[in-house]
Amino acid sequence: MRGNGSDAFERQIVIDVEAGSPPNIAVSPEPGLLCDPALRGRLADLGGGTASWMTETDAAGSPWTALGLHAGLEAFFGSSYNVNVRPLVWSRSETFDDLDYGLLRSMGERRASTERMVEDEAMPRCIGIGSGATSG
Repeated sequence: MRGNGSDAFERQIVIDVEAGSPPNIAVSPEPGLLCDPALRGRLADLGGGTASWMTETDAAGSPWTALGLHAGLEAFFGSSYNVNVRPLVWSRSETFDDLDYGLLRSMGERRASTERMVEDEAMPRCIGIGSGATSG
């Protein structure tokens, strides 16, 4: 088994798959990167039994397992073991309750609450996280 870890993983894995020499196991920082090779039949389906086992044994259960499923193919291609939470937006519910902004259930409600906070001279957001060239 060969190993390859580099800053160029996203490019290299595509080259390796297209060349017919993919790794046995890949740890991908971008799960969406696996969609195209999955659709083209270049990935091995780990099987429904593996997906069931993941659901039963992983503390996060079926939502975590669903990350390894490919919609439309009904196949299980992988397991997430380390999730990057950069796209999450965290809010202090106490602050929202104190200022009577309520529970936000959609991005539209979040935008409206942000505008209201600015009008109320409250600080709508407090933190940003960057990761160099991989930041969105």
